[in-house]
Amino acid sequence: MNREPQRAVTVANDQTMAEMIRQAERRIIFMAPAVTQAVALALVHKWQSLPADAVTVIVDVSADVLRLGYGDLTALQLLESTAAGLGATIDKQKGIRIGLLIVDDETLVYSPTARLIEAGPKQQETPNAIRLGLPPAGVERDLGAGPEGVKERTLGLDKAARRDIQQVEEELKVCPPQEFNVARQVMVFNAYFEFVELTLTGIYMQRKTIQIPTDLLLALDETTQKKIHTTYKLIENGDALSCRGLMEDRNRLVKMHLRYIPGHGAVIERTAKQKFLEDFQKLQEAVDAFGEQIRKSLKAKLEERCKALHAQLLPVVTKQPPERWKRSVFTKDDNPAAISERLLEELAEAFGTADQLIGKMDAAVVFKAVTYESLRDQKFMELARAAFPALKQLYDEETAVKGRMTPPGTAKGAA
Repeated sequence: MNREPQRAVTVANDQTMAEMIRQAERRIIFMAPAVTQAVALALVHKWQSLPADAVTVIVDVSADVLRLGYGDLTALQLLESTAAGLGATIDKQKGIRIGLLIVDDETLVYSPTARLIEAGPKQQETPNAIRLGLPPAGVERDLGAGPEGVKERTLGLDKAARRDIQQVEEELKVCPPQEFNVARQVMVFNAYFEFVELTLTGIYMQRKTIQIPTDLLLALDETTQKKIHTTYKLIENGDALSCRGLMEDRNRLVKMHLRYIPGHGAVIERTAKQKFLEDFQKLQEAVDAFGEQIRKSLKAKLEERCKALHAQLLPVVTKQPPERWKRSVFTKDDNPAAISERLLEELAEAFGTADQLIGKMDAAVVFKAVTYESLRDQKFMELARAAFPALKQLYDEETAVKGRMTPPGTAKGAA
């Protein structure tokens, strides 16, 4: 009876690799992050019937690969004790993340399964391996199986000593692996709304104030000192350089697209997100245009406000110049022109330049997913339903396996 030819693109799992190992007649080379119990048992059985040096095992001897589920601690211990009893060793290669199995003249290169993330493949329709036939000469050389033997070996050069495996065992006691079939089960939910943070930065020119040196105000009455010192603004609310228009655009955007959940923030229905982003782009363009307008106009505005304040302060400062001026520049016969020039210089320094006053102007939006914990919070869901009264359903929920698509029609519930 004719046997069906083996596929080149195939499946490597405990069953298929154990079967391949059982067919060995001359040699076995196994290299992977770790080894499972089923594969280890097949290796041990065959190792006991082959010459001790006919079997090579190279693994990453670390607790991390076992926590990820690439293999089992008991399998590692079994292989080490078997090798020691036969006068052989198992070897270690830190960080190895590919799988390779050579049995006689058959080569299998495969993707090891991290069982913490997904279950291993079982059917030909989910292949994870390539069967190559004779191993490439370069691969044999790197594994010490070439014409020069171990002289050319580049992988697994260090012995996995019993103390190394004992160290791994101690680390796993401190932080053991999770139960893989439980860890892979996750609740997948798809909320129909999400949080939105909409911010405008650097646009509030009417909030800009200047700090006038206190000793320039000494000749003013106390009420006037306080008024100028605390409330003197560069830009008034009704000024052309005010951001009032931008704030009105921003508020219209919020009113049109967003809802508010008290105590939690602004939210948006996901079906409205695209239209919101289109309108938000217009707001960004308006902010950019405002920035250009500010840059063109602020220099003249600063000069205008500086001269106005200079005119207001000059009479009183002329009568009573600051003491520091008298010590450094002036004589008792104060020069009015020099006082005026010095006052203008200090005010100009206090006002600063347009570039110093204008920072980065920007409109930004950040979307944040609703957490599963929030969807399980009854009070939050009551507020969310009030925010979206037209939505019959606020989210979908289903059980899924990490790393795998869940077949359609497996939804377990909805709210």
